Amino acid sequence: MSPLRIGRPVTAAGFIIVPIERALLQSWVSGADFGAYGGKEPEAIVIVSGAKQRALAIDGEEIDIGALVSRVPGLDAALCAAVLGEEAPSHSPSVM
Repeated sequence: MSPLRIGRPVTAAGFIIVPIERALLQSWVSGADFGAYGGKEPEAIVIVSGAKQRALAIDGEEIDIGALVSRVPGLDAALCAAVLGEEAPSHSPSVM
């Protein structure tokens, strides 16, 4: 399974929307040819309004934010920064 990572947060109408995305990397070899493809797919969003946080799967179903925090490296720090109005700590997730 591909790792989840934090996308670029967006602020709109007083809400901070933090996208959670799945990074994809596929490669193949066929004889002497080599190909690769990289992309990302939306997985969930976290909506932050003041100290309130709500997580939604991409299909709109509410999901447990604690479970999402445990699956996404750096999400806890990013949400704390969003609540405090600070810039989230930068991180460079590896894609494997």
